[in-house]
Amino acid sequence: MKSKLKSVPMMIAMLVIGGMLATGVAFAAGANGKMAGCLTNSGTLVKVAKGNSPSAGCGAGEEKIVWNKKGKRGKTGAAGADGVDGADGIDGTNGKDGKNGADGADGKSGVPGPKGETGKAGTNGTDGKTGPAGINGKDGADGKNGTDGEDGISGVEIVSTVNKDTPGYTQLSVSCPTGKSVIGGGAEALGAAAVLVASKPNASATGWTAVGDHPGFPNVGLSVYAICAIVN
Repeated sequence: MKSKLKSVPMMIAMLVIGGMLATGVAFAAGANGKMAGCLTNSGTLVKVAKGNSPSAGCGAGEEKIVWNKKGKRGKTGAAGADGVDGADGIDGTNGKDGKNGADGADGKSGVPGPKGETGKAGTNGTDGKTGPAGINGKDGADGKNGTDGEDGISGVEIVSTVNKDTPGYTQLSVSCPTGKSVIGGGAEALGAAAVLVASKPNASATGWTAVGDHPGFPNVGLSVYAICAIVN
């Protein structure tokens, strides 16, 4: 009950990009924001480079793919401590006191009788000038830079098994290489009226598992794909 897969490379490329979007894969994209690479028939992504072209030309059995997805941004570092306040400037000196006004002239002595009027008060002296302003204190030192954000993931690759005859309602799994975790995956049931019953990561998050059925037939052709990476 096997069928020829004419679009496996394109489907794998879509799975790679879908897995990166779902898990926040971080790539340092090129000036035009794109990444490129070659996808082999075995499902391995090689010759990855920034821009529209892989780091080397794709050979026989490889297909060029281009994508434009960025990883999750690292967390913002903590704010630096405030700098120390500068010292206060020196107070300006006080202005000099104004001179006293001249005394008013004495009134003439009157004939004996009522007391003469008191003379007018002298005018006030002018105010002294304001002293110069004190010198401004120096600026405090700059605060320290915050810490860098956390690293993303690396070493992305696809592990797969394609169109394998499997008894109905029996699990078929693929596992990531040692040290890598599954960050996405998918499956396909092949054949007329074939049904994909389940497609999910395994319990340890180190591979992908699928279950299918082909009513009226003992086996069903199953393809299973796991997108694996080193998660820092």
